Amino acid sequence: MRILMMVIILFFWLMLIFYSILTLAGVIQRLTRSKKITLDHYPSVAVFIPAHNEGIVISDTLNAMVKIDYPGELTIYVLDDNSKDDTAEITREFSYLFSKICYVKVPPGEPTGKSRVLNYGLSITKSAYFLVYDADNQPNSDAVIELVHAAETTENAAGAVGYVRTVNANQNLLTRMIAIEFQVFQLLMQSGRWKLFRAGSLAGTNMLLKRTIIEEAGGYDPYQSTRFFQRK
Repeated sequence: MRILMMVIILFFWLMLIFYSILTLAGVIQRLTRSKKITLDHYPSVAVFIPAHNEGIVISDTLNAMVKIDYPGELTIYVLDDNSKDDTAEITREFSYLFSKICYVKVPPGEPTGKSRVLNYGLSITKSAYFLVYDADNQPNSDAVIELVHAAETTENAAGAVGYVRTVNANQNLLTRMIAIEFQVFQLLMQSGRWKLFRAGSLAGTNMLLKRTIIEEAGGYDPYQSTRFFQRK
């Protein structure tokens, strides 16, 4: 039992050191980022917003989406997955006012879930890249262009992922802790992985991918998390 405890303690110390190194590398990477980039050609991007009963937040999300500044072709698809509230009504109102916003009713099917919804979005679009946002996200106006810059200027990149900030970080202790988690794990550690290993993980939101990559993988596996792909 004593040996087991020593192994466990050693394991946790090694993990602490590893993540501390990642965090430090992330800080260095953020401080030494390259200058602004300009592309000769900006590829087409389809933004997918899977939505299920998101009436409370979808207006704020779409208000942020219409402010996105991107010089290439950009279309925003709200993929309505059997919502029973006013998600459809709100989205349709935005689609009447803004041509780049499209309301899409996803046909019912099994299994339910985000993966199936994203696969449907892929089946009705033809863009070079697709970008996934959750229905309660409010991206910055330069979010898409920064992700495309990263993907297009990195050799053999499958896509790019941005970090997430908490809008109501100062509301209470819980939101502050969530904000710290996003800053450390989704920003600094992601940056650290890239700095040290030229690798990273694609989160489920604020995630840009090349269409060819997902098509070669056979699409999302509807029986798994959106981080897994279906084998052909």
